[in-house]
Amino acid sequence: MGQLQNYYAICVVTLLLAMVNEAFRPANSAAMGRFSNEENRMRSFTLMRLSFNLGWSVGAGIGGFVAHHSYQLLFWVDGVTNLLAALLLWYLLPDKHSIQQKGIHHENKQNISILSDKAFVQFILISVIYLSCFVQLFTNLPVYFKNELHFEENFIGYLSSWNGLLIVLIEMTIIFWIEKNWSKKRAVTIGVAFHVIAYLMLVFFQLPFWGAFIMMTLITISEMLAFSVLVSFWMDRTDDTNRGQYAAIWTMTWAFSQNGRTSLGSVMAQYAGFKMLWLTVALLSTTATFLYAKIIKN
Repeated sequence: MGQLQNYYAICVVTLLLAMVNEAFRPANSAAMGRFSNEENRMRSFTLMRLSFNLGWSVGAGIGGFVAHHSYQLLFWVDGVTNLLAALLLWYLLPDKHSIQQKGIHHENKQNISILSDKAFVQFILISVIYLSCFVQLFTNLPVYFKNELHFEENFIGYLSSWNGLLIVLIEMTIIFWIEKNWSKKRAVTIGVAFHVIAYLMLVFFQLPFWGAFIMMTLITISEMLAFSVLVSFWMDRTDDTNRGQYAAIWTMTWAFSQNGRTSLGSVMAQYAGFKMLWLTVALLSTTATFLYAKIIKN
């Protein structure tokens, strides 16, 4: 990518890069499920989310520093770090086929096809509603902070950084406590409810910076309470023969919610105003809260 100069060549390679990047996600989730169990699965995925957020925070800072000196160098650094990650995966991750050859076999917990798993299909449809609301955090919410609340770019950056920093600092502790004290149903419903409260703050108040800070804290708490439970829900329905397929559909759900619903949110903000967008997000999140409560068992 760093060597290309032609616009159309860049478009083609961008498509290929996106396909390769997204191919990593289902395999990564399937591996997490393969090497965890029902007792530590929520903590395993929480640890993975922690590493993603830490990498996001550190990588963004390093990327900005490198790009300031040379954009060409940025592509080389990015490529080398990916090669290093591939080598670590190759040498450190146990090979499933080698394990099977040694005679270690696991009986399938369930033998259900994905489309006939009605609870999972319902879960995916509900998740489209919730994730379509959640992804506004990365797109339309910063625009609202800039254009409507007139925050400077550095303050918007602080709010975004606070989201990742809070996850790194306390999410593992919260998930450990939830596993001991709460049911999965309580965690996910309270988590999505925090999402509702956060966006209702934008509907009813013209927030100063400290108010936006509280609002971002509520969204982050919502994310921490809900996401590990959601991944654990579909992962518990899988076995070694179909885990990758479930993971792929979960990845597609994220992509569908992010690509289409952010554009719809932008159109609504343009023609009906941000207040209407945030009210819609709150109402849809409320709907998702009640629907999740019906299908996620204790």
